[in-house]
Amino acid sequence: MRRKFKLKVSYTFNGCFTLRAASGKEAARLVSEQCGTVLSAIQTTLGEESEVDWHFDKHPRLAVREVIALPETLDGEKLPRVQVFHPGQRVFRSDPDYEMSGCCVVCSGNDDKETPSDKDLILICCSDSETEVFPCELRPISDNH
Repeated sequence: MRRKFKLKVSYTFNGCFTLRAASGKEAARLVSEQCGTVLSAIQTTLGEESEVDWHFDKHPRLAVREVIALPETLDGEKLPRVQVFHPGQRVFRSDPDYEMSGCCVVCSGNDDKETPSDKDLILICCSDSETEVFPCELRPISDNH
């Protein structure tokens, strides 16, 4: 006897947008408000005997996971790209002196800067302490892990 099964499934679409904006915060807002995608059709090669039915939202949830300020040029020389961090973002800190590494949360980022720099100080909260670090010491932690 063939039984029916209900399977909870996630299809994830990943990509990126590159655009000009005054800050990382503005870029994230513009993408959140003015960009999107919809699911048009689900394909299957299962026959009618499988009695396939599906219910998926056509509009996925949008989460801006990472904002990176891309390199510009100054007198023809490429400037290094700087990671942009926003408050509430989970990050992993790699201390160059190996005194303290671990998972932290950004308290005050560089997403409000017109031109993020590798000299910007990012305030992070780790356990019960706060400390200021440079962007190069941080790596974003994906919400999927």
